Amino acid sequence: MAENMLFRLLQQRESMLVGEMLLQPIIVYMKKLIQGQQ
Repeated sequence: MAENMLFRLLQQRESMLVGEMLLQPIIVYMKKLIQGQQ
């Protein structure tokens, strides 16, 4: 039971890390766009 919860937490952390990796270039691109407009 406890092992299952731990495994679920690890899966959530992995998906969060993947999401951050995908969002990072988008955030950098948006910042460049905002800086370019000013």
